[in-house]
Amino acid sequence: MIATIYLRPLRRGSLDINTTAATIGEFTASGDNPDFNWTITTTSGTVASVPAVRGTIGLGLTVTFPPAVTSGLAPPLEVTTTGTVATGTVTDLRFLDVQVAALAGTADMQQADRFDLDITYDPTQISFATSPASGTDFALASGTAANGNSAVAVTTPGTVQVRLVRTATPSLLTTPTAVIRLRFSVLAGTPATSAITLGIATTTDIRQQTGTPFVTNLYDSGRDAQTLDVLPAVTRQKPSTLTVEALLQGRAASDADARFIQTMRVGLRRPGETTFATRRAQPVTPPSVASDGTNPATASATMRYTGTSARKSGSTTPLSTVTIGDLEPGTYDVLVKGRSALTVIIRGISLTPGGTTTAPATTVISLPEGDASGDDAINSADFVALSRTFGTVTTSTADFNQSGYVDAWDFSLLARNFGLAGPMNLANLAASPPLPTSTTSANNPTTHDVTLAMPAGVTLDRARVIVSGTATIAATCPPSQPAGITCTADTASRVTLVATTDGGAGSGGTVTVGQFTLAPGTPGTGNVSVTLAEASGHDSATPPTAVTIRAPVTGAVITVDPAATFDLNVTTQSGILTAGIDLTVGGTATATGGRATIDYDPAHFTATCAATQPAGVTCDTQSLSGRVSFILDSAIAAFTGGPASIGTVTLTTKAGATGEGDLRASVATLTDSASDPSTRTTLVTAPSEPGAETHHYTVADGAIGALNARVTGARVSTRATGAGASIWLASPAQGVAITPGSIVPVSIGVSTGSQAIDATQIVLELGHGFEFVDASGANTASMLTRATGSPLPVVLRQALTGAQSLLELGFARQVGSSVGSFSGQGLLGTVYLRVTGTATSRDAVTVVPAGTGRFETGLVSDGASVTATLGRLPITIDATGTLMIPGTVTVSPPVDAVIEPILAPIAGAPSNAPSNIASDGPAPTVTAPRGASRPATTASPVSPATAPARIGREGFVEDAIRGVITLSIPGRGAIELQTGIATPEPDAWCPVARHTTYIRLEDTGIAGATFGVEPGGVLDWVTPERAGCVNWTAIATGGLTFTKETIMQFQLARAAPGALLWVLDGDRNGELYEVDSLGVARYITAETFSSNQDHFTRVWANVIPVSSGQIEGLASRGSIAR
Repeated sequence: MIATIYLRPLRRGSLDINTTAATIGEFTASGDNPDFNWTITTTSGTVASVPAVRGTIGLGLTVTFPPAVTSGLAPPLEVTTTGTVATGTVTDLRFLDVQVAALAGTADMQQADRFDLDITYDPTQISFATSPASGTDFALASGTAANGNSAVAVTTPGTVQVRLVRTATPSLLTTPTAVIRLRFSVLAGTPATSAITLGIATTTDIRQQTGTPFVTNLYDSGRDAQTLDVLPAVTRQKPSTLTVEALLQGRAASDADARFIQTMRVGLRRPGETTFATRRAQPVTPPSVASDGTNPATASATMRYTGTSARKSGSTTPLSTVTIGDLEPGTYDVLVKGRSALTVIIRGISLTPGGTTTAPATTVISLPEGDASGDDAINSADFVALSRTFGTVTTSTADFNQSGYVDAWDFSLLARNFGLAGPMNLANLAASPPLPTSTTSANNPTTHDVTLAMPAGVTLDRARVIVSGTATIAATCPPSQPAGITCTADTASRVTLVATTDGGAGSGGTVTVGQFTLAPGTPGTGNVSVTLAEASGHDSATPPTAVTIRAPVTGAVITVDPAATFDLNVTTQSGILTAGIDLTVGGTATATGGRATIDYDPAHFTATCAATQPAGVTCDTQSLSGRVSFILDSAIAAFTGGPASIGTVTLTTKAGATGEGDLRASVATLTDSASDPSTRTTLVTAPSEPGAETHHYTVADGAIGALNARVTGARVSTRATGAGASIWLASPAQGVAITPGSIVPVSIGVSTGSQAIDATQIVLELGHGFEFVDASGANTASMLTRATGSPLPVVLRQALTGAQSLLELGFARQVGSSVGSFSGQGLLGTVYLRVTGTATSRDAVTVVPAGTGRFETGLVSDGASVTATLGRLPITIDATGTLMIPGTVTVSPPVDAVIEPILAPIAGAPSNAPSNIASDGPAPTVTAPRGASRPATTASPVSPATAPARIGREGFVEDAIRGVITLSIPGRGAIELQTGIATPEPDAWCPVARHTTYIRLEDTGIAGATFGVEPGGVLDWVTPERAGCVNWTAIATGGLTFTKETIMQFQLARAAPGALLWVLDGDRNGELYEVDSLGVARYITAETFSSNQDHFTRVWANVIPVSSGQIEGLASRGSIAR
């Protein structure tokens, strides 16, 4: 070896190195000097791994975007020992940390110990402190110190001067070695995005001061694109703004702006994650950051914010918006929670740099109200909070609609959402085609799809939907369902759909979860609701996360118009009544099949079918029960248009018959032969007008008296063509003289019209000469006697105000996922008025729009008001000067129902009512059936005990919120009965919904009847075919057997076919009724009972002891025939 040459690479790439004008060895024969040529290649490296580079040190810059931490807005500066090539995006007004490392090769020969670094930046994009402070603006690596007065200085904007020396034991730099970290602040800039420039000035000097072959600058001086430095690629972006739009339940677009202003919480999560995204550290606390108190040091380290909502400008719906600014762009799931609403998740929202994004983008979400406690669940704790503040002016979170007053409108919101919990993945539930507002059974049934519009990013796995109807219009299963879906009819009017497929819709699509049809049953209005009972799915994360899906209940109140109407036509001649039924069939329907009946009193008449009947009609008489039947042969009989006769009978008076009574016609189970044979439609029939089905007559000693129109007395029967709602008043005192001291019972009821309701508030104002008392005539705080079986059984308020002249009442339905809103007509309770002085011809009591303070009258549905007509009860002075309540009660507008208020005696006036008035409601004033005597108790197949007086309900307490009835029975103590439905789906043993509790009658001579216990103290008799529904062991071991005295405290849900109803108290004591196949309880005369002992002995196991009040309850629903 004659020499050693050291070469320092200054840049990456290939370089040819040649020796020229050099002579080595001998000349060639030609005299040429041989040249020796070679190539050196320096390869590209990374910050973490640099190849064997000898002699030259490059610099590597890596960047991080520090997250906020709970201990402060800015995390401490740290210096790591290794790094990677940095490529990233940083948002304006965030920190940008830059780590500087010496890039020594793995076989480097140098020992650099002095670093004079000049880091360059664009001062229009990022800034650095003019007087840098250690630990805040920079941090030195371990083993380094300032070389001079200051380690870091900025003498010229755009360059950070770093002057360091290594204090560690000198050693070869064989790995990339961090020396310092610098903290920059990103400035607000334009456009939305741009590249941030970071570099290293050529004035940078790195050297080893002694003991090295190279005492000169070791830093790469190559200034072209092939430098040995590694620099980051950083993009800055403008922050994003998020605007959340949501419907606030219980508000209307016309409400004051103040009702839309509230504090909302908004959180952002990365898709597929269950925790909130981390917020980036910022030099200044942004206004949108949620903080505890006013100390920025405790601000949230996650992307959770608070904002103040406001009404959306120009919106015609009750939309409220809240805007959160200064957010990191990206894709998030947004969680939003209102002041007293549940958290709702809006998935897959993309925030663009510098843009404003509205969430949700295309749909509208509604925030479910009712979370007064703030635990993101709507449960009994929230009901307690509402109850404690009900009827008060308050700013509490129990004022869900922010009206400034807690009332029935707030309760309605809680009831609609009771049992829900957040965070909720909201889907939209719909029926397609939409539910009609009216229908008739003459139409072929329409199949409705139930669709579920899924939230973005969520795929459905399973859903269970309950479609509930009523006797007026029932939900039924069509012949088939789409693949993966089943339909089960769990009651006569309700079906359950179960879907175990997403129908191919995938993430965020619209899924069909089942199909149903509507079957009109009776004329009137009925509520059809579609409820998502449960639904589960998964999101788009890897691996997927299971999610629970909720959707608001959808539905409609549907008016069912009769497809066919009928009239009872009666003529008289020479002691003979000729009665016939005329049928009118609407539209294109053809009526066939089914039957028509005329009921009469067999003590008065003998029935003979007319010799000639319409084609296909067979006439049959049943002399014992007093019924004539006309059976329509579906293969022959056919009726269109009309009116046309469908049967005639001759009724001849019996010798010596005396009395009065009614003929009553009915038409049932007609089918439309013009409809689809596979889904033959049953036609809904009704009298052509109120009273068209009845005829009142008198007979005297076998002779027919003058024909009389039907006199309804205290009964109001009207039919509506509209869909109006009303709050009505009625009294049994119509036509009865009242004097000072008389107590007048006033029944209070509601008719919902075309909209189902959750609650009502009623303010009653007294007329001159009356005062409010309780049923006993005492002046107490409790003026109201709640009606047994009230459709709104929860009494929220009863208070006398306005110098005792105003009575404020609040009624509500029970809350729970199995309890729906009420539609139709129902009795709420009874109040009592005492005549105190000289009354005049004016209203005794009136429903007025408002009481004292903020308490207002109204019907409430889903937090909104339902327009209703307010009732009144007038009094008049007749020609003799007697003070009277008129015999005709009017309800305006007319309602599609029959009002039969519970009656009560009037103190100081003539009455044949019993003296033992039950405390749960006034007892009836009803005379014996005209022309028929009651069966003697000795006619029973068994010897009954003496009929007891109906015991008061002071030992009968219902907690409507818990759904529990507590019975206090002497000698047995308190017994709790859980009300309601335990299992809505039928099974192989139970063909209907299964009750939570069953009780059994055990008494002398009448043991065996078993009942399911329903809310409101209502019993549902278990027919023999439903015996499999009962847990007989629970009855036997749980002490759930009771005497007739206890059973008679309850009301009956309905008259079930096959039951015998035996009245054991009151004015009807001893009467017996048998329920026929149509659910009508028919009075059994003594003659019928005596002549059919074999039959009644056989069915005596079905006997149910009932009170006179229970019979009247059935009569008010049209389930009693005499």
